[in-house]
Amino acid sequence: GRMSLASGDREQALAYLAQATQPGTQITVQAQLEVANGYLMAGETDKALEVLRAMPDSSAVSYQRDSMLLLTLLRKGDEAQLVAQSQAILERSGKEPVSRNLVGSVYAAAGKMDLAREQFDEALRLAPADEQSLINRAKLEIALDKPAAAEPYLKKVLAKDPKNLTATMAMAVVAGARKDKKSVETHLVKAKGDHPDSVEAQAALAQFYLAEKSTAKAKSV
Repeated sequence: GRMSLASGDREQALAYLAQATQPGTQITVQAQLEVANGYLMAGETDKALEVLRAMPDSSAVSYQRDSMLLLTLLRKGDEAQLVAQSQAILERSGKEPVSRNLVGSVYAAAGKMDLAREQFDEALRLAPADEQSLINRAKLEIALDKPAAAEPYLKKVLAKDPKNLTATMAMAVVAGARKDKKSVETHLVKAKGDHPDSVEAQAALAQFYLAEKSTAKAKSV
C-alpha cells in the first residue's frame, strides 16, 4: 500500500489497505497505525478514523493511536467529536500527565485556550516537575501574548535541564517581549552552542542578527 501511494497509484493503494483490514485478517497494532496513516495520505480521513477507533485502548501504541486520532479530528474540523474523543482519553488515562499534555496541546491547536490551560494545570498537579507540562504551560502563555507569565515555568525547566532547547528558545521570546536584545542574543547563542546541529537555533540566531543589521554575524551563523 505504501509503495503504491509513493508511486501515485491511489486506487491500488486503497485496495491493499482495504485488504489489510478485512474481517478475520490478523494484523498487529503497529500495522493498524500504518494502515490508518496510509488512508490519511490518500485523503481518506473517515476510513483512517474507522481503523484508529477499532484499535484496542490498552495496546502498546495507544499514545500514538490517540495522537493520530485527535490530530485527524482536528484536521477534519469536527469539534464535537474532538471534544468527545478527548474526554474518552481522559476517562481512560487522565491520571497520566502525558495524556493531559496530549489533550491540552490539541485543545490549544484548536484555539480552545481555557480548556488547554485546564489540562496543562492538571498535568502539573499530577507531576509538578514534569518538563513537558512546564514547557506546554509556558508555550500557552506565549501564545496568549503573556510572555512574562511563561518565564517562571521556563526557569523551572532550565534549573533541571540547563540545555533544554525549547525552553532556551522560549526564554529568548520572553526577553524579546521586554525589548531586552542583549538577553535575546544571549539565549540564542546559548541555544546554538548547546545544540550546534539544530537548524531551529541557527535560523533564529541568524534572523536576530539580520534584524539588528549585523549581516556579518548572520553570515557566520
